[in-house]
Amino acid sequence: MAETPTDGGDGAVQSGSETRNPFRISRVRLLQLTGIVAFLGLWEVFGARKPEWYSQPSLTLAELWRLLGAEQVLPYIDGSFPVLLMKSMGALLIGMVLSFIVGVTLGFLIGRYRVFRVALDPYLAAVYSVPRVAFVPIMVIWFGISDNFLAAGVEIPFSRFVIASVVVACSVLIAFSTAAGVHELMKEYNEISYAFNLRSGKGVVEEWVGAILLVVTFLGTAAGWLSLIQGLVLLFGTVGLLVARDRHMFLKILLPGAVPFLATGLRIAVQRGLIAVIVAEFLIGVPGLGFVIRDARAAYHTDRLFAMALLLMVIGGIMITITKAVESRLSSWRPRAF
Repeated sequence: MAETPTDGGDGAVQSGSETRNPFRISRVRLLQLTGIVAFLGLWEVFGARKPEWYSQPSLTLAELWRLLGAEQVLPYIDGSFPVLLMKSMGALLIGMVLSFIVGVTLGFLIGRYRVFRVALDPYLAAVYSVPRVAFVPIMVIWFGISDNFLAAGVEIPFSRFVIASVVVACSVLIAFSTAAGVHELMKEYNEISYAFNLRSGKGVVEEWVGAILLVVTFLGTAAGWLSLIQGLVLLFGTVGLLVARDRHMFLKILLPGAVPFLATGLRIAVQRGLIAVIVAEFLIGVPGLGFVIRDARAAYHTDRLFAMALLLMVIGGIMITITKAVESRLSSWRPRAF
């Protein structure tokens, strides 16, 4: 039954299906604000009764403000709180960039070529299922626990152990999400190719050569035969060998179509990367936000523990908002459903 236009009272004709309640959004915001106020009020009451367990919102915010303005947070670590924050966020940024490069590359190879999918998928699944704590002793031996390292003669003030922890936690996740998107696109592409008899040669020789080069790259880098730079060069050379044959498919079909899957994996990986940074600094004692939490736990400093938790919640929310904005920007070409 069609809805009849109605007179809004001011002479303007409005359709019943297009009439909006101007107080709807305000009502939702009011409910959210009420929930936040009620939560903070209950927290303040319970915190006053057991301050050693719950702290209080007022004390938490005061401690966070004090931390942000302190020239030296801990007596046995040089640097202000913004410096420690920069160390943690810098290691997270470098680790996420490396995870993105490695994860997207492996994801495209696994999703596009059956040889790589058969050869690598079980091992990546095994690595992904192992608890990250199991890798800590090995990674300490490989990367050390120093809070800076040299790269091409330049001293970088971030921990290699923390960066490696982010790569281990995030690269496989990004690889799986990218591979899922590419694999779904390849299924649709193959169905259309079979229907119109457009399927070309598979290029099995190139796939096997690429698989062998990839295995040699990972084994050489892990065993120390190759440096990290040499391993990345061989990795991109392998990808270039395979992409050169069907570069138009990668650029015109697979790369744009896999953006939603890649962005979803990246959004989850950013959260896991932040957790990896905090846990790595907490376990090994690398200067950063995780070490501040470790010291507060040892000193039973409840206010500082809640202040750090609040700060990490804000940082996590900001990172998720940024990844959503990037996803929206990269997917702006896709048609929207109304």
